[in-house]
Amino acid sequence: MAALRAGVDVVSVAAPEKTATAISSMSPALITVKLKGKHLNSSNLVALKEYLESATAVVLGPGLGLHSETREATKEIIEQLEKTRTPLLLDADGLKAFAEFRKKVDCPLVLRERSSMAQQEILLLLKKGITCFPQTFLNGFLMSWMIPCAIWRCGRISVRSVSVTVYHAKQCDPKKCSTLKLKRHNLVRVVHRVRGLPRGAVILDPFTPKAFSPADRERLKKRGLSALDCSWVHAKEVFDVSSHWTPRCLPYLVAANPVNYGKPTKLSTVEALAAALYIAGFREQAEELLSKFKWGPQFIILNEELLEGYAQAKDSAGVVEVQKEYVNQSCNAK
Repeated sequence: MAALRAGVDVVSVAAPEKTATAISSMSPALITVKLKGKHLNSSNLVALKEYLESATAVVLGPGLGLHSETREATKEIIEQLEKTRTPLLLDADGLKAFAEFRKKVDCPLVLRERSSMAQQEILLLLKKGITCFPQTFLNGFLMSWMIPCAIWRCGRISVRSVSVTVYHAKQCDPKKCSTLKLKRHNLVRVVHRVRGLPRGAVILDPFTPKAFSPADRERLKKRGLSALDCSWVHAKEVFDVSSHWTPRCLPYLVAANPVNYGKPTKLSTVEALAAALYIAGFREQAEELLSKFKWGPQFIILNEELLEGYAQAKDSAGVVEVQKEYVNQSCNAK
């Protein structure tokens, strides 16, 4: 319920069947996952796999219990989250289970508990050598967690100005996919169902007539930025059947990715996202996305004049004027 009140678009709660039924009555906005058995166990992980893979963040612990099977399942869930580097908030029983077997954690981690018993568990973790969070958070955590879009990573709070979500259709090689690489660095949220994209977000749509512009900045801050990582045919189908988002088309830009280097409008997903962020005034976040690729910085070098021009425009019409002027100058030069 706290997540919903804080503005999270999709909240799923996994619990034993009887408990899940009771939870579902609390709010129609909650998605409940009914697990077989009286408590969490390893056999439930198959049912949880899809939700864990698409989650932006996971809370583990409230009412979990201390059964041996539950502790083993907790270990397996944490190991799975480490592979995807999904932010994890441990609470109560989840913290106790974690303290028993972990010596190191390799995903963004927040420990939520202030009771003396919980602090003893945290001190136990510190004695084991876990140093990915400062001890000072024991008295100041709640204030930190309320910062929008904050991720606790290696003892620092990293606040991103814009929440970025990408629909991934699993149509590419995972080892070469730029979107999945951004997810591994916790720079974007990846969903595998279209309905997982946040309502009201600005979505980059090459088929819409309205150009993206600095006028979209406030909507980006409130609702986020979204994009599709799929084939053009599939993308057209998605845009045709849904009106939950605010579609915007990027103006003329040149690709720097190795596949389409130098080709106008043939941008990769990361280039498209970075371009939108740059135009809206979030240059540092744009550069952070591109920095994960050897060729990434070249995108801004190739397009800096255009990007600066678009960023200074007032609205969509202004962006189109900058684009027309650049294209005319290029044609005259030839």
